Amino acid sequence: MIYKLEYNSREEGLLDIESKGVKYQAVVELGSVELTGATYNSEYEVIEEATFSDTYLFDVMTKEVVHFDNEVFPENPKHNFA
Repeated sequence: MIYKLEYNSREEGLLDIESKGVKYQAVVELGSVELTGATYNSEYEVIEEATFSDTYLFDVMTKEVVHFDNEVFPENPKHNFA
């Protein structure tokens, strides 16, 4: 099973994932994802800073079915397991 999870912070996510008592095959911390990229001028100086989500994302792989309250279903995921 693969789960895509979204939390308010890294700490909240780690606590929830650990609290399930499940043996995971993989836990990938994606962190706060970039929403819009930075803009640069011709001399590579930043004109506009990148913006990032205010949430923290994880991808989790396990052989077990786990109930997560923070599961999300993105249309264009930033990460996939092979």
